[in-house]
Amino acid sequence: MAILLALILAQADDPAAVAERLDAAIRSIPGYNAKAEAKPIGDEAFLRRIYRDLVDSPVQDSDVQAFVGDADPMKRAKLIDSLVADIRFDAFWARRFTRVFFGDPDGLRLSELLDKPAGTEKLMIARYEEWLAGRFRKDLPWTSIVSDTLRARGTLEGDPSLGYLVSFYRGDGAPTEFAQGVARHFLGINLYCAKCHDHPFDKWTTDDFYGMAAFVVRQRTGLLNGSVMLRYADEGSLMKPTKGSKWDPPVHMSSGGSIAPRFLFGGEAGKFDDQMNVLSGFMTQRANSQLPRALVNRVWGWLFGVGIVHPADDFNLKNKAISSALLEMLTRDTIDHQYSLKRLLRVICLTQAYQMPTPEEEPGALSLRHVLRARVARGSQIPLGASPARLPLAFDVPAAWTRMGTKHGAKALYVVPGKADAVWSAELTLFEGKMDKTFLQGIRQFVVPRTKSETLEGKTKVTLGELSGSCTCVRGSDGLSEFTTLAALLEFPTAAYTIRLEGPSAVVNEWRDEFIALLKSADLR
Repeated sequence: MAILLALILAQADDPAAVAERLDAAIRSIPGYNAKAEAKPIGDEAFLRRIYRDLVDSPVQDSDVQAFVGDADPMKRAKLIDSLVADIRFDAFWARRFTRVFFGDPDGLRLSELLDKPAGTEKLMIARYEEWLAGRFRKDLPWTSIVSDTLRARGTLEGDPSLGYLVSFYRGDGAPTEFAQGVARHFLGINLYCAKCHDHPFDKWTTDDFYGMAAFVVRQRTGLLNGSVMLRYADEGSLMKPTKGSKWDPPVHMSSGGSIAPRFLFGGEAGKFDDQMNVLSGFMTQRANSQLPRALVNRVWGWLFGVGIVHPADDFNLKNKAISSALLEMLTRDTIDHQYSLKRLLRVICLTQAYQMPTPEEEPGALSLRHVLRARVARGSQIPLGASPARLPLAFDVPAAWTRMGTKHGAKALYVVPGKADAVWSAELTLFEGKMDKTFLQGIRQFVVPRTKSETLEGKTKVTLGELSGSCTCVRGSDGLSEFTTLAALLEFPTAAYTIRLEGPSAVVNEWRDEFIALLKSADLR
């Protein structure tokens, strides 16, 4: 019995064995045809991919020849082990996370340190990145890294990790920016909608938002002998703002009043507690599985281009994982192995799913990479195997657009891939009926929205409306994303239809001419 138990434990600890179970979970995804699955890529393609993904480095021709000529069946696993132990790994992955946390180093402006020396922001980011690389070099647990980041204090020279907390002194102010940032960065949760009103399609309320914001209300920052400094006061509380709305939304607005520091998944800080230490404890306790779940999903997204939940920072009740079994298996393995980033990458890179071709490498093949690209259209996951119904309109659709199952009452839905970067996609939807202002905007919220309209002459009368701007519901690693909605009303003698193209502005603009040509070609069947 003891020998059997030892074998079971050894297998559970073996990254290759875990990778096999992950591949099995992938093949059980509804609609995934395992029999048609592509073969893993060749040694040269794998070598170049793994160098790019793990250390962001090109490969020498001599290394390619040596790797391809190596007959060792374990050579891929050994290469992965060597790269996660490479000093370039630590620097590259620290840079990746730092860009998520701070955004573009050139764009960070600390509004509450107006008399700071020039270059303070860049120095602060560089110090944090170097600090994080040192933690990765030691393969410290992600929980330890998060805890040290949240509990930082003192001066930048003494504790470089405090740059993360200081970076929130911008925009709407530290408490508000912190609530949004820490939830998105470490938990993969977009709380932005709950800043003014309860989330329209998730469980988060304004109390949840300001409960998180209250943890930093006693935080104080400034300059000490020219260096950024952070300390904590003994008292201070947060008052929720009172919000009103002329739109009378079917959700509760923020109604004011004081609020105690409260973690999203339960637990409050007491009046005399060191509140950031309390938050650190809530965030990193083993019971908080959302911390490792967000980590493994973000890392998976970097390696595959699309997360198991996509976007990576938008876990919500409607945005389901492509495979909950896959996500939970990876999460559990990460928890059981001390929240190690290097262990996580070993496991993922050993899967056949990781080692299969991309849509660019083999367009007609089938792999999880192909499925993810086809299913995801900027935050929407479409059921596989959906059988499209006959369309009431005929129009010329570009060959690159993929027809998927319908959603939100649409008669048809197409995924519109980016031309420059196919990871980013827009959606084209066809609806019966006329559009109005609410329909054009949908549930999107824009910062200083831009609108315009024009009339097109085609086979019928077409009125084209456009709404664009920085969208509070769509965030990239460097903050709010530019989003565009093109909504066209087609009026026939016996019917009216609305065709809407929406997505990241870069993708919509790439396809603007083709979309207008499609509108002009549209006719009743």
